[in-house]
Amino acid sequence: MMTASADLGTDSAWRIDSAKSSGILTLQRGMPRLCYWGNPLERGISPEAIARLTRRPAVPGALDEPEALTLVPEAGTGYGAHPGLVVSRDGETLTTQLQVTGVDIDEHRLAFDSEDLLAGVRMRMTIGIDPDSHTLYTENTLINLASEPLALHWLTSMTLPLPDNHTDCLLLSGRWAQEFQMHRVQHGVSAHLMDNRRGRTSHDRFPGLISGSSGFSAERGQAIAAHLAWSGNHRLLLDRARDGQPLVQMGVLANIGELTLRAGQRWTAPRAYAAHSGAGYNVCMQRLHTLVRRRILRAESFAKPRPVHFNTWEAMYFAQSEQRTLALVEEARSLGAERFVLDDGWFEGRIDDASGLGNWRVCSTKYPNGLEPIFAAVESAGMQKGLWIEPEMVNADSDVYREHPDWILAERSRVQPLGRHQYALNLCRDDVFANLLENISDVVARYGLDYLKWDMNRDLVHATDDLGGAGVRWVEAFYRLADCVRERFSALEIEICASGGARADYAALARGDRIWTSDNHDPHDRQRIQNGFSLFFPPEIMGSHIGSATSEITGRHHALAFRVATALIGHLGIEPSREALTEDERASVVRACRWFKDNRSWLHSSSSYFADHPEPSVIVRCQVATDRSRALMVVALLDTPMHGVIAPARCLGLQANAVYEVNALDVDDFSAREVAALSGEILGQVGLQPAIMRPDSALLYEFTRRQ
Repeated sequence: MMTASADLGTDSAWRIDSAKSSGILTLQRGMPRLCYWGNPLERGISPEAIARLTRRPAVPGALDEPEALTLVPEAGTGYGAHPGLVVSRDGETLTTQLQVTGVDIDEHRLAFDSEDLLAGVRMRMTIGIDPDSHTLYTENTLINLASEPLALHWLTSMTLPLPDNHTDCLLLSGRWAQEFQMHRVQHGVSAHLMDNRRGRTSHDRFPGLISGSSGFSAERGQAIAAHLAWSGNHRLLLDRARDGQPLVQMGVLANIGELTLRAGQRWTAPRAYAAHSGAGYNVCMQRLHTLVRRRILRAESFAKPRPVHFNTWEAMYFAQSEQRTLALVEEARSLGAERFVLDDGWFEGRIDDASGLGNWRVCSTKYPNGLEPIFAAVESAGMQKGLWIEPEMVNADSDVYREHPDWILAERSRVQPLGRHQYALNLCRDDVFANLLENISDVVARYGLDYLKWDMNRDLVHATDDLGGAGVRWVEAFYRLADCVRERFSALEIEICASGGARADYAALARGDRIWTSDNHDPHDRQRIQNGFSLFFPPEIMGSHIGSATSEITGRHHALAFRVATALIGHLGIEPSREALTEDERASVVRACRWFKDNRSWLHSSSSYFADHPEPSVIVRCQVATDRSRALMVVALLDTPMHGVIAPARCLGLQANAVYEVNALDVDDFSAREVAALSGEILGQVGLQPAIMRPDSALLYEFTRRQ
C-alpha cells in the first residue's frame, strides 16, 4: 500500500519484521530515521511509542534541533558528520533537504520516496529485513529531475546507527597471500576512515566490518556485522553523530566527475547488508551465511554437491605441455578429484606473466593437438572440465594489444603503472565487451566446459576513458559480462578469483559459485585467512586446497595431516607442487577425498561456530549440521602455547539435552577412535581436553547424536 504525503508527520512510524528481528522507522526533518533495530518486538508494541522513546534531544551549544541521523543524512538539515548525499551542479555544491512524499509498505520492507524540487532531485530509500536470514538491507536510488547534469559525488549505501555501548570494531585487512586478517580498532571521538582505491574489492580493505560492545567475541557481547556488496572502490566510515551516537556508513567511492546524471537519469547505489546479535559475532556470521545461501547464490549452486577440485597451477605454472597435463589428469583421477581445472599458461604466447594474456587461442607449441585430448581425458576419467581465464586483462606483448592499443583503460597522455605486466581492458567500450563475450563463449562452447576460474590479477590505475572516470562503469560492465556468460551457459559454474581473495564480496559472488580465498596454501596462514573469510562467507564457497609440503609462498614445511585438516573445512581441492607425493601421502589424500564426499552434504549446509579460547594461538571451529545430528570440530594450534597444557576445546551449537558419541579422527588414515559419549550441554560448556600438541597441528573430532 502507499501512504499519501498528507499522512506523513513527525509522529509517523513504521515497523518491519522477521521472526528474529524488528526495525522501527520514523521521520526526522522529513526523512526516515532507523530508531530501533534488534531482537523482535511484540506485535502489540506501537512503533510510534518506540519512536518517541528513542527520540534524542538537541545537543547543548549546537543547533536548536537534534541532528537528523537519517537513512541518508544531509548537510542541509544541519547534519555535521559525513553526509549521506553530496551532489553539485555547474561546479557548485547543492544544499539538499529531501522530504518524504510517500511510503511503499509491506511486512518485511519499506520504500520511502522523497524529493527536493528546489535542488531538482528525487530519491527512493529502501530498507528491509530478509525473512530467512533476519538480516537488514538498504538500497538507495537517486534521480536527476532537472534538465542540467547532476554530479553525484557520494551516495551512501547504508548509514547505520549503532548502539551507544559499541566501543570496538573488527576490520578485515591484510595483503596478497595474507587476506582477511582480523584487526580491532576503537570507536574514537573522531571518524575512522577506510578507503579502498584499488579498483577491485582489494586484498587489504575488505568492504565489511563487525562493530560491538567492549570486548565482544565470537560468543559474547553485542555485535553488528555490515557488508557492502560492491567489487570496486569503496568507503567504510566509523563515525559519531554530534550527540555521540556511533554509526557506520558505507558506499561506492567514485572519483570526481565519475558519476554524472543526465536529465531524468537515475543511479542506484549497491546494496548493503547487516546482521545483529546479542550473543557474539557467531550469530551474525550464521545469519550472513544464510543470506548468502538463500539470496546471493543461485539456488542450484547451493543445492548441488561441491566436487573435489584438482588445480594445475603449482604443479606446472607456465611450463605446460600435453604430456605433463595428461599425466596430471591421471593423477587427479587416481586421487579422487571430480573436477580438473587447467590453470594459467594454456594459450598462445604465454611463456611467463609478461606475455600472451589476451591471446585466447590454444598454444600450438604446448598443445599441438589442441585442448581436445586433454578434456577428452578429463571426461573419460569422470571429472568435470575447468579452465582458467583472465578476460579483463591484457599484456602489452599480445596480439590484442598490438592490434587494439586503444582498447585498454588508460589516460592516453600518461605512462600507466602496470600490475603483473598487464593492462586492464576497457569493458565500458561496446566493441571490447562484445569481443570478450564472444571469446569467453567460444572457449566454453568449444570444450563443453563445466567451470571457469575467472581471475583478475591487478588493481586499476588510471581508470578513465574518453568519457571520463570509468571506475564505477568498469565494475558494472564486469557484472554485465559475467551475467551474459551465465545467461548463455546456465549450467556453467564460475570461480571468483583476483590474485587470491581480492574480489570477495556479495556482488561478485552473485555472479559466481565459489571464491578463491587466497593464493597461499600454507595451512599456518590459511587457518587465520579462512577464519576471517568465514565471518561473511559460508564454507562451501571457500576454495581450500591441499597444497605442497613446502609452501611455494612462505617456504614453511607442514605435515600432510595439518594441510588436510585445514582444507577440509572449505570446498576441498588438491593443488600439488612439482614434488611427487609419496605412496603414503597419496593414500592419505585419497582417504581425505573420500571423507569429504561422504560428509559434504551436511557440512556444506552446516552452521559455523568459533569457540572462544584462552590461548591466542588456538583456533576452535565447529561445523554443526542443520538438524544438529552431527558436527565436526577442528582444534588448530598455530604457535607454541604459553602454557604446557591447552585448555579444553568446546563444541558449540549441539543439542543440549542430546547425547553425542565423540570420535577423534586420525587425519593420516581417517580412522576414528571413540573418545566419549557426552551431552551437548557438557560438550558446549566444558568441552574436550586436547592432548599435547605441537605448533602447526590440528585435531579433528566428529560428533554423532545418539538416536
